[in-house]
Amino acid sequence: MTQTSIGEEKVELDEPPSAMVEDVKGIYIDPEQSSYEEIAGIVPNKDDSQMLCSTFRSWLIGISLTVLATIVSQYFRHGEKVYEIPSVLLWLLAFLLGKILMKCLPQKNFQIRRWNLSLNSEIFTIKEHVVICMMIRVATSYIYTNDIVVVHQTDFNQKTSYGLGLFFIISSQLMGYEIAELDSTGLKDLWSHMES
Repeated sequence: MTQTSIGEEKVELDEPPSAMVEDVKGIYIDPEQSSYEEIAGIVPNKDDSQMLCSTFRSWLIGISLTVLATIVSQYFRHGEKVYEIPSVLLWLLAFLLGKILMKCLPQKNFQIRRWNLSLNSEIFTIKEHVVICMMIRVATSYIYTNDIVVVHQTDFNQKTSYGLGLFFIISSQLMGYEIAELDSTGLKDLWSHMES
């Protein structure tokens, strides 16, 4: 028996503290598993390749909510009161619509050339919901180059053609995505060198 003191209290241990540390060293902790039990119970850390993500239902809901969010956020952005639809609300609405369409859409399959397509692919999966949430997230983020076009027209009284404004906004967005891709490629290379 070993005696050790914690504060003013003396505690008797069956083993010396160094033996306890050796016991803990043998425990393997999976680094990919979530440390929160709630998340680990709902979202698996292994990919199920049989689960569908790019379905008619996910594209219908995703594009519909993307158009709605974009119109509302861009139209009401320049008024006295700014109205926005929070993306979390749209995520919840997407989940609800996915469950409704799962029950309402027919199970009919049709073929276009060599592809066999279905309107309803049975259950609404978490991958479909993630695809929809990514579409909504991109749509609800504000496009700052839009302000340049608006200020150019309102403050400087210079008309910008619709095509020029559209291509200016799209080109700035694509440059942002390209910079993100270049950065991720560099990070992947850096990460692979750190592992070896």
